[in-house]
Amino acid sequence: MLVDELRQARHSVDFLHPRRKPKPPSRVKQYVLASVAAAAVVGGLFLYGVIKYGDLEEETQRLAKELKTWEARASRTAKLQKSASEIQAWQTGDQVWLDEFRWLSERLPPAQEAMITQFQANATSRGGEMKFEGLARSVESIKVMQDKLRDSEHRLVGKETGESASQKDYSLRFSSSVYVGSEPRK
Repeated sequence: MLVDELRQARHSVDFLHPRRKPKPPSRVKQYVLASVAAAAVVGGLFLYGVIKYGDLEEETQRLAKELKTWEARASRTAKLQKSASEIQAWQTGDQVWLDEFRWLSERLPPAQEAMITQFQANATSRGGEMKFEGLARSVESIKVMQDKLRDSEHRLVGKETGESASQKDYSLRFSSSVYVGSEPRK
């Protein structure tokens, strides 16, 4: 009892009213403590959410900047790929003219039979075109030349043949075009 007096607590035995039931202990402290604990948890979760939201917002901004950088790179890359594909398409149709000149010189008759007076080479969408004019000694040399200039990759179009008085050794004049296919020779 003395200890209860020192603590200023209620005595466990009520000597004034021995038959009365003791008052139930007050639960206000428990409720206050539970409320404070719940408020602390809610406040902690709120604080955690605010901090996490700020972190996510910073990361979103960083990723948005990174996305813009990558989109710019992708745009430049797409332009480069388009240019590369255009160059590749151009190169696919491009003729190796030195090879075509060699091919032509191997098939033309010797200089004693015919000579080329004018030559023009043009690139076309389907390959190339070689136009040439020349003089020949005989109709036979023109026919042999025309037969040699036709193959699976070249198409010869003989435009005109006629007499010429410009050179006394070469009495015939001819004009032809050789169309070169776009497929490269192997």
